[in-house]
Amino acid sequence: MNDADVVVLHVPDYRAGNPYQRELATALKGLGISSVFDRSGRLFPLLGRFRRPDRPSLLHVHWPSAILLRASWLASLIVGVRTLVELSLLRRGGVCVVWTVHNLGDHERRHPRLEHFLTRAFARRCDAFITHCESARRALLATYGGAVRNAAVVRVIPHGPFTASYERGSDRAEARRKLSLEGGHRVFLHLGAVRRYKAIPALLRAFARIEARDVRLVIAGQPDSAETRAAIDALARRDPRVRLDWGFVPDDRVGDYLAAADAVVLPYTDILTSGAAVLAASFGVPVIAPQLGCIPETVGESGGILYEAGNPDALYEALSAAREADLEAMGAAALKAVHGSDWRRIGEETAELYRELVGTSDARGLAASEAAVTASAGPKVR
Repeated sequence: MNDADVVVLHVPDYRAGNPYQRELATALKGLGISSVFDRSGRLFPLLGRFRRPDRPSLLHVHWPSAILLRASWLASLIVGVRTLVELSLLRRGGVCVVWTVHNLGDHERRHPRLEHFLTRAFARRCDAFITHCESARRALLATYGGAVRNAAVVRVIPHGPFTASYERGSDRAEARRKLSLEGGHRVFLHLGAVRRYKAIPALLRAFARIEARDVRLVIAGQPDSAETRAAIDALARRDPRVRLDWGFVPDDRVGDYLAAADAVVLPYTDILTSGAAVLAASFGVPVIAPQLGCIPETVGESGGILYEAGNPDALYEALSAAREADLEAMGAAALKAVHGSDWRRIGEETAELYRELVGTSDARGLAASEAAVTASAGPKVR
């Protein structure tokens, strides 16, 4: 099969809130590979899409929790089992499944035991895995190694930069004027959806320990719940140096926030691939973050201040160190590190994996068809 014949169904469709799938689809399109994001049918959405005349060649899953889990335990069990049945039937029909492992599990840990069972069963139904760094590859094998049938099908393909995904903001002085931030202060920024695993309360407590008056902490994003917002509001009210810009940050404002910041702070307790770290590095802004997952490989050794995860004083010490550090040089190093992987190269490596899988799926589909014909013909008469 030629590249022009390869059509890939990507699920779930997170293009509206995350540039990753948009950038990947654009890179693949330049190589003649089509990406589709629409599913069909309410009862069996994956099967319905593959039964249409414009049937995709492959299924590429990015965040499996979106198709395996729901708010309640019972709904997750029903939806998860249904999805596993769909995947089994698709693979029996010759469809190969790819999982890009952005994270190992649901960040909210809604139903941890059920989730682990469903994700492990999902991994058994995958033909190939993509991780964004070597650390993530090791974590995948450590967590789901028994379900990953052949480590050779785990490809490390880096995460590309978001340089073209958002408009670049004004220069720092103009960006701070727009956002009503003082020009002479060190501004720490947390940008994006505010969710529990991002540990923003811990960031506020660490920031409160800094006695200097020439620092500011800006948190801009949409909280995941009223409880999350209330907890952060209560802590922020104690410190006039903290600014909360609640609400979704539109794409045309992202560049201004990044231009105004001296550093982006990502106080994660658990992370594999961080799109926020990629975004910061893409704009030449250093990160303050734990040494977890792909973050060290994303920003490089000099692209920020990386601290020991699990050390209760480490975040405070990193923020304190950032007051005197050459953050501009760190930002330049982060930008250089993230641009070591461009989307063209990422598209080529992904397309190569698709080509290998399409050849495998053609052979598997032919074998399944021959077996079905043999079975329908009944036993041979000797």
